[in-house]
Amino acid sequence: MIVALIGGGAQAKYAAEIFRLTDIHVAAVFNLKEDQPPLEWPKAYGVETAYFKDFQAIIQKKNVSHAVICTANIEEKKHLSERIEKSGLTLLSAIHPAARIATTATVASGCIINAGAVIQPFATIGKNTMIHANVIVEHDCKIGEYSNLGPGSQLAGWVQIGDGATVYTGASVIPAIKIGTRSIVGAGAVVTEDVRDTITVVGVPAKPVDAATKEKAF
Repeated sequence: MIVALIGGGAQAKYAAEIFRLTDIHVAAVFNLKEDQPPLEWPKAYGVETAYFKDFQAIIQKKNVSHAVICTANIEEKKHLSERIEKSGLTLLSAIHPAARIATTATVASGCIINAGAVIQPFATIGKNTMIHANVIVEHDCKIGEYSNLGPGSQLAGWVQIGDGATVYTGASVIPAIKIGTRSIVGAGAVVTEDVRDTITVVGVPAKPVDAATKEKAF
């Protein structure tokens, strides 16, 4: 199996490390930012770097069969996902060997799951989701597509995370809570109530940013 990493930031570094540990060959890391100098870090993995404008030529030359999209920008990720599928490549998930995934859990294509993550029985992880180190996703959780779970965040059972939502470092969500589409849970927050779409919540217990700010003002 030969894989290309699309994007040159932190997510690509995670994927490159995972694939080194799992003996999957990375053909190239494609930098999406053509106004910047060539990437240097892929050399540490013995991997070629290129700009995305040369994507089609390189994947054909190197017989690339799979790709991982390594950008945090949701719209960019969606566009690239469509481009990858039209290129005939298969989206691959990069799963660290030190992650623990239950046999009844489901992980969709294009995810990155880092070391120490625990995905419990009957949890469902949506397409192109980023799960950082030491995340706990308990039983029967449903994580939407293009979501991002920060290091050490914890989801209790039956939690639902909407598409494109972000749960930042060390945040916790109690059982059966729903986090809306493209909502943000701040670092260290404890979510005890449902969060509507496109809302940012912070604090313990978590509240919308404007409400939290007013409370602090008094």
